[in-house]
Amino acid sequence: MRRDALAVTRLGAELVKFSSGELRKLDLDPDLRDAVDACRGFKRKARARQLRRIGQMLRERDLETLVASIERIHQHDRGR
Repeated sequence: MRRDALAVTRLGAELVKFSSGELRKLDLDPDLRDAVDACRGFKRKARARQLRRIGQMLRERDLETLVASIERIHQHDRGR
């Protein structure tokens, strides 16, 4: 269970590193996209809270589809 929680946390942190264009390719729902966008501007403690919130939001979504979409973006980037 802890491994799953860490995986979701890492996924959320990875989403925050994506550019706006890459996020649009992921077809995220507006609430999650707004949370990810907001996290970029936060400082240390607020950022940690926001990442936990993003993790909670991700647990309510289809992670397999999201991970597959992220992999496609990474493969496309490696192909350049």
